[in-house]
Amino acid sequence: MARQMTDIAAITADSATIPSESSDSLATAASHLRSDPFPAITPLSLLVEFAVILAALFLFANTYRNFDPNLRPNGGDWMVLNASGGYSNQIFQRYGAIPLWNPFLGQGEPLIEAPTSYVLNPFMFLPVLLFGAVTGGKIAIVLHLLIMAFGAWLLGRLLYLHAPGRVLLALLFAGAGGFAAAIGEGHFQIGLSQAYIPWILAGLIGTLHLRRRGPIALFIVAWLLMIFSGSWLYVLTTAVSCIIVAIFGIVQWLPAAKSGKRFVINGKGLSRLFGAVILILIIGAIRILPQLQAEQYTYSPPDRLNDLYSLPEVLEVFFAPTAGVAGLGYWVRYSYVFPGIFVALLIVAVIMLRIPNVASATRRRQTTNFLIASAVIIALFTFWAIGATAPTLALYNIFPFLDRGQPLGRYGAAAAYFIAILVALLFDAATTYVFSIARTRNALKLRLLPFGLPTVAAQGLLIALVLMAGFGSFDVLNNWDRVGGLVKVDPYDNRYRGVTAIRNAYPSQFASIDTLDVANSMEFFDTLSRTTVGNPNAFMGGVQGTIGFERFTGVSAEFAAGYNYGFLVSRESIGYVPVPGAPQDGVAIAWQDPDTPAYAFVIDRTLLDKAEPFHRADTQDVTYYDAIDSITVQTANYPPGAILIVSEMQFPGWTATLNGNPAPLESAQGRLALILPDTVEPITAVFTYHPTILYFSAVISLIGLVLYLLFTFRIDRRLRRRIFGINVNTNGLTGLWKLITRLAKTEV
Repeated sequence: MARQMTDIAAITADSATIPSESSDSLATAASHLRSDPFPAITPLSLLVEFAVILAALFLFANTYRNFDPNLRPNGGDWMVLNASGGYSNQIFQRYGAIPLWNPFLGQGEPLIEAPTSYVLNPFMFLPVLLFGAVTGGKIAIVLHLLIMAFGAWLLGRLLYLHAPGRVLLALLFAGAGGFAAAIGEGHFQIGLSQAYIPWILAGLIGTLHLRRRGPIALFIVAWLLMIFSGSWLYVLTTAVSCIIVAIFGIVQWLPAAKSGKRFVINGKGLSRLFGAVILILIIGAIRILPQLQAEQYTYSPPDRLNDLYSLPEVLEVFFAPTAGVAGLGYWVRYSYVFPGIFVALLIVAVIMLRIPNVASATRRRQTTNFLIASAVIIALFTFWAIGATAPTLALYNIFPFLDRGQPLGRYGAAAAYFIAILVALLFDAATTYVFSIARTRNALKLRLLPFGLPTVAAQGLLIALVLMAGFGSFDVLNNWDRVGGLVKVDPYDNRYRGVTAIRNAYPSQFASIDTLDVANSMEFFDTLSRTTVGNPNAFMGGVQGTIGFERFTGVSAEFAAGYNYGFLVSRESIGYVPVPGAPQDGVAIAWQDPDTPAYAFVIDRTLLDKAEPFHRADTQDVTYYDAIDSITVQTANYPPGAILIVSEMQFPGWTATLNGNPAPLESAQGRLALILPDTVEPITAVFTYHPTILYFSAVISLIGLVLYLLFTFRIDRRLRRRIFGINVNTNGLTGLWKLITRLAKTEV
């Protein structure tokens, strides 16, 4: 197997421009990074490769190129998962600013610190901010489709693939089931976050094996874009993949002329990688640190990790366009990459070959190490996708945050990208061999199968297999039609018009609307109305209650609307009445509960502490002005011992004042609350969201960004002077780190 991998690695490298290395160069190879150039690509070849990729994407992935604002991407979670961008778009259009708090989802949540927020990712957020959740969301999808394809092309370049292998890898990544199916099911962040995987891998390879600073800069940016994408799911799997690839890139096996085989450490690659990781953590602090705080108030229910699948079931999900795994539903398509026969025939083809060792030792070694790392990653995620085995359950007990998501689909999707890499390497080896036959008109040596296939027949079969493999890639792009699609913005006979009816009836009132299920209507964005459903897979709760009985958590929404006929019909039986002027669709489509307390109200402390439910008649309405990041409440003539409550999640970062003076903020079972003073004077209370952790982490990120710019643009090379009495020579990441540590120890 090691010999076969070496053979494959050899033929995927071009020896035309790089001379072979002597085995006596062990010390040099171990202590220095490569500076030799990659084989040149002619402008015509580059143009043809890019044209083929763009044409294939244009033909097969055309679903989301329809920018009709009345058609949104399919998927039941689309609206809720786009809340950070969709609401920001409407707020920005109306007020010219982007808030730090989003009061319109669940009971309110932070705009940046929320688990599904993608506000910090410009490629995801800016299209939605400028063009809205529907059109902007489709623009972001098309943009990330291009990012995925050309990132995979670059990865193929760094793996020394020739033109056919690079193009195939781009198409396999762009059409991967884990990518297309996530978007097709409305999982915006989960899908788009995967587009950065090939860029991360390309940056990692360059960081470990090249002298240039560009790969380090690429590695850092790609990781930050994934961290800022609003999904942590593939952060975990990509980090594990990077660790495995890095191990095989840092710990190298080299043949030595005198002392035999030995292992050496790629020290410079390790130091470059270490510096890059430090910068990622520093620049990413603005997302990482607030998220660590938000994790304490976020509940993500365990999801199918108690299931146990057999290895054949997992492999069926990898290689079959539709798999009959019971109970999986749409997840059967999540990891689909290509037909199994495609992989099998390619492997048979390469086994038949006796590929000569024409590549330089460095290239052969690097590609072989990546092949072995890929095999390890595939095996690991395949085992992880099986589900509730004893080792994985033990892992979940130690790290409970891993106990989320459908493992068979999502961890399988992580493995699928490395299967695609292996297939592209095999395909590249096979096509290179075919081109060699055409160029030299000589039959290369063959490693025949046991039944002894004649040379001519073997070559003919190989050519046929190469053509089959090339056409097989187009089947992968069909994933966009299999699992993607567009639906009308309001696919349920306009029954979500109830949201608009509520806003028309109460234009100045904060509208909290129950919809029973995950809301799919853009009317919530357009009217700036709250859907109380929130995100069921990342539910955010407030600070533990300090006053009031736990029963307060169960207070229902004041309004109800939606598409579920049975839900709407049942409103009358529990006390709701039709909203004045609400249209009828067999039943009133907009309801109000006159017994539900208002958005902000005052209540007697004794009533709040009782186990019995209280009613709107027990509360006192107040005058409030909601400015999103701040809420101003005015009240007077309230009873002694009164509590002021605002139905907004009490999350760290909220502060309060009473008549301009700081006041201790309470939590009424997760809602903002203040104990009002016993006074006859009118009261003005102001609740303001100032997330200290976000500001603190932003400063850290800004420092990291400055260091990144110093390094990327080689400004550090110019800092060869004395700063605060220190003789500074800050060449590279190591030099920058030395400067920081020396400044920290110096009295200025």
